[in-house]
Amino acid sequence: MKKIVFVMMTFVFATAMFAKNHHSGIDVSAATGFGYFNGRDADASAAKSESKFFQPEFKISTYDCFALFHMLGIYASFGVGGNVQFSQEYADIITSDDISGGVALDFAIGPAFGIDLGSMRFNVGAGFHINFTNVLIEGKDIDETFDIENFTLENTYTYCWFGLAVAPQIRFFANRRCSFIIGCDLAFDFGCAGKLEVKTNDSKTTIRTVDFEDAFRFGCAPYIGLGINFGS
Repeated sequence: MKKIVFVMMTFVFATAMFAKNHHSGIDVSAATGFGYFNGRDADASAAKSESKFFQPEFKISTYDCFALFHMLGIYASFGVGGNVQFSQEYADIITSDDISGGVALDFAIGPAFGIDLGSMRFNVGAGFHINFTNVLIEGKDIDETFDIENFTLENTYTYCWFGLAVAPQIRFFANRRCSFIIGCDLAFDFGCAGKLEVKTNDSKTTIRTVDFEDAFRFGCAPYIGLGINFGS
């Protein structure tokens, strides 16, 4: 997990280093994400997963428009936050009552477009999106379902979603060193893989890897923050 975080943050900061104009740089913001996902376990036709989630997060991003008169460039974003399942149903076994929280990582990279609107600026980024969601499951005896033993101490379900993201943004006072920003990240994910881990005593073991069919995830994350603008 630490390696994943390091790689994602490196992408964002490396992208921002291309910035040579006054309205490109690093954005720091707080987002309130929510959405819905579902999917079917390919290894068990009756095992369906469905959830409504809430993921508040802290994120850094950049809309580095360095080409075509500062209108085209690269967009990159990385967010880390909590994960709350408003509802959860997996294989008629795991429900929202069994969920105790978790961690979510969010990353997007792709082309960016921006245009000046007086002292304001409109930016939009789009491209590849990936989301890691780690769900903590309360001690629950489902040994017979997964044909394992001692599945009671600490259980973790990790989803890896991938798809497309669109991220419009408004920068106020974009011609200054710092600017107030508002925006919204939209994610449309059509692929998902997962793994189920069990921790007994001091050991953690991946007991099964899950490939989801007919998977879909939609996320919407409005945010506000501060833009730190580079350039002269």
